[in-house]
Amino acid sequence: MKQKVFLNNGEIVEVDTLPCPFCSSQPKICHIGNTGSNSQKIEFKCPDCRIKRVNAVRIYPIQWCLKSSLSQWNERS
Repeated sequence: MKQKVFLNNGEIVEVDTLPCPFCSSQPKICHIGNTGSNSQKIEFKCPDCRIKRVNAVRIYPIQWCLKSSLSQWNERS
């Protein structure tokens, strides 16, 4: 399902996410931190079963972190 992610730098990115692997709910995606902070995070969190995945970056751009987090969330074994 397509979702819009609002990054703290004002950018809006549309991503295609799979549902939660445990309960099939649509995850919420949050950008934590800002461009001036030492660390920025992307958090995928299921609103129903409350499982979450958090990835953080210090050097790479937040767009790279979002792409990496999305790939890991959508990966199914």
